[in-house]
Amino acid sequence: MADAARQVGVSSAAPYRHFADREALLDAVCARAFEKLTECLSAARDRAERGSIEAIIAMGQAYVGFVVESRSLFELMWSRHLDSLSTELTEDVGRRCFGTLLEGVDAYRTRHGIGQPGTMEIALPLWVMVHGTASLVLGRNLEAVAPGADTHNMLDRATRAYFAGLAVTQHA
Repeated sequence: MADAARQVGVSSAAPYRHFADREALLDAVCARAFEKLTECLSAARDRAERGSIEAIIAMGQAYVGFVVESRSLFELMWSRHLDSLSTELTEDVGRRCFGTLLEGVDAYRTRHGIGQPGTMEIALPLWVMVHGTASLVLGRNLEAVAPGADTHNMLDRATRAYFAGLAVTQHA
């Protein structure tokens, strides 16, 4: 708490006026990080045509961009989110963040007349792909295996291939 107070230029006692303890402060930071990620995803989605594959691709690219720009926050979000000390607030903003992807996928399904698979069934593999890419970038593993890999292009191609596969199964 003392380090956090020093970094923002307040007394070491000041955070305790707003937060019960270090855990409460970390939960608040984590919740704000999920809110920032949600804003990034929503902005990316809204720049593209509603219900388009480009909107979904843009969200994936924004997710990885957030990781690159906010490494520490991303690490905190996933360590706190999985921690048993995590608060309902943190869990709620995490669900709302994922809801942004669900809204994008639902709009895509509506626009393209996809009945099955359902929104969650489509969204989960997309999230796994993007979160996995973000984790590989974060750990610098992608750079070790494929130096100079263009994650934006990679996510674009992988997302299009995923939806092309869905289209094939729709007509089978």
